[in-house]
Amino acid sequence: TRYQQQKGNILVMFTIGLFVLIGMSALALDGGHLLLNKSRLQNYVDASALSAAKVIEDGGNHTEARAAAIEVFNINLTHSDASEIAASFDSSNLAVSFYHSPTDTTPSESDETAKFVKVEVVDIDLSNFLAQILSFNKIVSASALAGASTAIEFCFNDLVPMMVCGNDPDDDMFGFTVGELHIMKIDADPSSPIGPGNFQLVRLGDAKGADDIRTAMAGGDDAASEVCLTDQIDSDAEEIETEPGNTVGPVAQGLNTRFGKYHGKMNKPGAQDSYPSDTNTIEGCRVELNDGGIPYIAVNGGDDIYRELIGTRSQSADNPSNGIKLNERFGYRISVEGHQLTLTIIREGHADISEAVDMSDSGYDSGGQYMYFKAGVYNQNSTGDPKDYVQATFYKIENSHSGYLSN
Repeated sequence: TRYQQQKGNILVMFTIGLFVLIGMSALALDGGHLLLNKSRLQNYVDASALSAAKVIEDGGNHTEARAAAIEVFNINLTHSDASEIAASFDSSNLAVSFYHSPTDTTPSESDETAKFVKVEVVDIDLSNFLAQILSFNKIVSASALAGASTAIEFCFNDLVPMMVCGNDPDDDMFGFTVGELHIMKIDADPSSPIGPGNFQLVRLGDAKGADDIRTAMAGGDDAASEVCLTDQIDSDAEEIETEPGNTVGPVAQGLNTRFGKYHGKMNKPGAQDSYPSDTNTIEGCRVELNDGGIPYIAVNGGDDIYRELIGTRSQSADNPSNGIKLNERFGYRISVEGHQLTLTIIREGHADISEAVDMSDSGYDSGGQYMYFKAGVYNQNSTGDPKDYVQATFYKIENSHSGYLSN
């Protein structure tokens, strides 16, 4: 009969389903166990390679570096969470080799000039839970390559020609306290620690005189920018020549170009190309108002890019009827989702105004940060009375984060 022909179908389906369930359980249980121990083993190998590289950087040889790598690995195996790896490990699982560069494929065991250390641990057997039912054995391996953390000779160039005298040469911070304000360019002070006629300016290379000081302050591409100073003090590098004279004007003119201000001899054709202002690569957009109360977005990922919200930012344009008036309260909201930044102007009695900006090519992801924002006021007035001031009052500030873009 048809019923008799269907007998046993459920058993077949149950058996197939059981194998699927076991496979999924093994993937979750044994797979998680595999990844956990793989991560632990990688951490131990990383620490061993870094320890060996540090020994070489401090002047040790290959034998000492190899001993340091093995010692650190064995120390990590004594931790309680490494018991499973320790039970399967013996000395034949670990290899330490040395290379001249990270791209070399052939180790240089006998050449002590090989400064890169590779630590490799292979074939560590792990316990099985459900994986053995599927005839699957868990084995993990890991390797790490490490070298000198910095260049052998530290070279600092493109320097500003200013200096301060250390108070304590035996102290790592030369007697200074982190967070305290120190004057880099002193005024006319007969008790100068450097001596009369010196104002903490220095000569870089063959640069001399006010014109060279001005150029060096601006970060120009000249001979002074190529001067290399190191932190390795020896008999040939214990002294640096000072630049006498106060040179107040040239110092201010040169430094101001870094803030986009070009005055005196720096106010000439081509100066902005030769001495571009410094760029803050991680600051978020600025919300600016012109004289007519016109809000607009200023994005500085290199050259300023302006996105107008009400009317035009031109200082010569007529004031629009809906511009933000002096002393008027208004709000703004900046939201970032992925690479899109949206600014919304919020005012009582007016409809909200929004502008969205694609920030993917702005350069604000430099330095490991995407964007940051700060509440403040920029005084762009360069022609008014010296006693003029700008004041902004923030009545309420709120911020929230729901995650950061990681790449």
